[in-house]
Amino acid sequence: LRALAAQVTGDQRPIAQETQQVLTWLILFQVYDKMASQHHISVSPQQIGLAKEQYAAQAKQSNVSLAEYWSAGGALPPALLPEIERAGAIQNVLIDQLNGGKAPTSSAQEQAIDKKLSHEQCLAAKSLDINANPQYGEYDYSGYSVVPTPSTLAADATPSPAPTSVRRTPP
Repeated sequence: LRALAAQVTGDQRPIAQETQQVLTWLILFQVYDKMASQHHISVSPQQIGLAKEQYAAQAKQSNVSLAEYWSAGGALPPALLPEIERAGAIQNVLIDQLNGGKAPTSSAQEQAIDKKLSHEQCLAAKSLDINANPQYGEYDYSGYSVVPTPSTLAADATPSPAPTSVRRTPP
């Protein structure tokens, strides 16, 4: 995992955050595989190529390379680019299924599809019963990401009352 985190280009974030982000990506790919399985989706090389073209267009719009786009936006090591392209293809096919094979014609339809997609992602993630190694953090189902594990070693956040008197013993 740390080797993948080290592949992230640039020094945008501390290594702990990079490791959490890479772990988030690896888990996300498992979630997309689960969604594909649940919806009987298999993607072709052409569908993966289309997803890659969509991502490349987004990168071009931002005036960066595809690798820079993913690295800056989400700490995706270059070795995982094929995985994100496959996940994008799965998402495209699932969106098509969720919308009855029709392209959305309004922002309200796009929002409804996004909500359905998010629901499917949640169902898939919960069915995987994800548990991250605590040294890397914990999986947050609300954001589909690995977040820092709250410390269990810290003292209670409620301060103790200050002593009202100090007793000194004579020397």
